[in-house]
Order: sequence, then C-alpha cells, then structure tokens
Amino acid sequence: MENKLLPDNVIKQVKEVFSALEGPVKALFFRSEKKCDYCNTAEQLLNELSGINGKLTYEVFDLDSEMARKYEIELAPGIVLLTPDGDDKGVRFLGVPAGHEFGTLLQDIVTFSKGAKPELSKESLEKIEAIDKPVEIKVFVTTTCPYCPRAVLTAHHIAMANKNIKAYDRGQRVPGDVHEVRCFIRSADSYQRQSYLRRSLPRRSVCRTGIESALRRERDVVLRAGKRQKSGN
Repeated sequence: MENKLLPDNVIKQVKEVFSALEGPVKALFFRSEKKCDYCNTAEQLLNELSGINGKLTYEVFDLDSEMARKYEIELAPGIVLLTPDGDDKGVRFLGVPAGHEFGTLLQDIVTFSKGAKPELSKESLEKIEAIDKPVEIKVFVTTTCPYCPRAVLTAHHIAMANKNIKAYDRGQRVPGDVHEVRCFIRSADSYQRQSYLRRSLPRRSVCRTGIESALRRERDVVLRAGKRQKSGN
C-alpha cells in the first residue's frame, strides 16, 4: 500500500476548505510515461483530494492524446479544472501543486465549484473583456515561495474573465529542486529562459514575452496583457 501524501492534520484542513464547495468540479489530469518522474505523485494527490470530497473528480489522459491537444497541454504532469457546467476557464497547473501552491489549487477548486467567477476590480474586468486575441500568462513558481500564490491566483482570475486568455502555473515537481524549475523553463524561448534563471521567483510572462514581477499590481498585469494582444506578440 502506497504511503499517503496528505497527513491527517492536512486532510482535516482540506475538509474544512472543501466544505465551501457548491457544484461538482472535474480535474483533467495529463500524464506521460516518458520522463515524468512525478506524474504518479501528482495523480496520487488528485486521488486523495477526490477521496476527501466527492464533488471533486478527475480523469486521466495521456500527454500524447487528442484531449491533450484540445486543451493545449504540452508538459506533464498537467491539470486542467472544469466548472460544474464543464467549462474550461483557461486555468492550468503544470507540475505538482505542492508547498504554497497546494493552497492555490484548493482555492481554485472552490472557485470553480461556484462557476469560476473572477474576483477582479470592475476596471480590470472591462479591460480584460476587451481582449479579443489569444493571450498566455505563465507564472514560474517554487514550492517555498510565499509570494507565488498571489501571482498565480491573479493570473488565474484574469484567465477566468476572458476565454482568449490561458494562465499557466509552471512550478517545481520536487520541493527545493531548482533544476526542476529549469526543466519547465526550457519549454520557453531561449532568451526568456535565461532571464528566468537569472532572476528571483515568482516571475510572470505575458504572451511569451516580457518579465513581470509577481508583486506588480493586478492593474499592471491587465494592462500588460492588453498591450501584448494588440501588438500581436
């Protein structure tokens, strides 16, 4: 019998958080049998969470599948959350959502159970709704970074507000292993990768170009996303 990832005290806390769940949430889990040492860990985490509250369910798909191509998942492990109506709001987790990012996953699950309504200012929502071209927001995180959840949640809520936006939480697969962050960064453009490796985390990339500090205000990120979609980058 495999060891549990979540100790009893954490399970108790998760139960309290999940008591706020309203509708069912489905997680689409993407794994690969090739060079994915932590796919089993990520899948076990979803299995344990779904066992805590039946409103959370998950399905498993291979990275080389039509579903992966449909949801544009190119790295494993990957998680896509769907609302009770089965809507994809562009929220993506790549890697194991551990450490501080575990709380982010729980918050997103609760938000999705309520229809994934973005919690943003009226001004931000107006600007986000005006974006009519594809935009990607990628946040590179580590499990020990206390500022990363704020950056990730901001990106996720921006994605919830516009179907043209996807927000990726690209994190570590093993706590404390910077090389795992480097593995994810290799999927980005070369110049961008070097920038991430030189700078502290968290960092946010908008539309694959430009570096954004995670501590920038919501308004600044929204404006940057709008500018990038207008320039076509």
